[in-house]
Amino acid sequence: MGLHHITDSCNLCFSDYRLALLAIENGIEDERLYWRYIQLVMFAESNELFVEELLLIDPDEFEESEHLIQELIASLEAIIALNPQSIRAVYALIPHLLDTDDIEGLWEYFQLLVDLDDDVMRYTHEILAQLYDVVDLEPGFDILLEAVNKREENPYLQLAVAQLAVIDENTELAQKYLSTAEAYVS
Repeated sequence: MGLHHITDSCNLCFSDYRLALLAIENGIEDERLYWRYIQLVMFAESNELFVEELLLIDPDEFEESEHLIQELIASLEAIIALNPQSIRAVYALIPHLLDTDDIEGLWEYFQLLVDLDDDVMRYTHEILAQLYDVVDLEPGFDILLEAVNKREENPYLQLAVAQLAVIDENTELAQKYLSTAEAYVS
């Protein structure tokens, strides 16, 4: 790919960025538009490009190194506000909250993720695997145990509790929920 082609691609991206920016600034709220904006902000972040203008956050409220990640968080929260059933947005948001140590936000959106996740709990299990550095896992247990009480016969929820117990180094609790999950699939 030649330099000219890369320059053309960047110019196209920036024109898309400006278009998304203008639309959002003018109150056009559309989930697809926010997803496009997120892609462009992520492109800028991954290519270490300077972003002249941020739309959703006040840059004065954050360190410069946090501007783009906070803009991504604000964009994902805007999608969730437009579509509270968007498990894709909730799933994409949680790792960014972990990156910024927003533990309160983490558990709020983890609750939503558990509520939205299907019976296999794929998204929940993938997020649980990212919680090894979280010090206080008690809110996670509360959320999962409440879900287990509502959907007791779901072995994947039982496995989610076991997975969190392993992360918390609570072997006894992990074994209990592994056995319970096994009983439901036998």
